[in-house]
Amino acid sequence: MKVVKFLLVVFVLLFLLFLGIGLVLPKDYVVERSITMDAPPIIAFAQVNDLTRWEEWSPWKKLDPDMKVTYGDKTIGAGASYSWDGKETGTGTLTIRGSELGKRIDTTIDFGPQGTGSGYW
Repeated sequence: MKVVKFLLVVFVLLFLLFLGIGLVLPKDYVVERSITMDAPPIIAFAQVNDLTRWEEWSPWKKLDPDMKVTYGDKTIGAGASYSWDGKETGTGTLTIRGSELGKRIDTTIDFGPQGTGSGYW
């Protein structure tokens, strides 16, 4: 009986520790990655700004070759979007929110019930 009480106390303490840590951690987080490419910036910009070209370099198509991609009415620049549905990749939608020629591309990605995220290039 002492062992059961001890295990129960340890479990409760671990649960309280887990809960306490969860309360002090930030709600949002940021993931950043960078890479240097041996290409003029305008070439890299064109690859990202045109959603129909993503299949040429995106790792998701290799992960899920049967993934179905559906493009929106616009595929280049601000307002462009595409959706995907795949066995390995799940479903979602990516939208270009803003596009400044040769400088910056802002995106929003919606994973449905898993949440949304935003990114910039």
